Amino acid sequence: MYIVIIGLSWWVKSQSMERDPEAWNAVHDVSWVIQQMMICPSGPALKAQKRALESKENEGRAKKR
Repeated sequence: MYIVIIGLSWWVKSQSMERDPEAWNAVHDVSWVIQQMMICPSGPALKAQKRALESKENEGRAKKR
């Protein structure tokens, strides 16, 4: 994400006085992606929930040795 943001900033800064709509559409798209990442994080908490569900499912099954 860092490189994408740096690349977008260079693209916007390289514009002369006119405003490039494609560059600003890309900025808005990346902004939307970051907002969605903040709403639905996929960090360790989700992995812990998945492991807890898997362990509950495996409780009734015989374990291999």
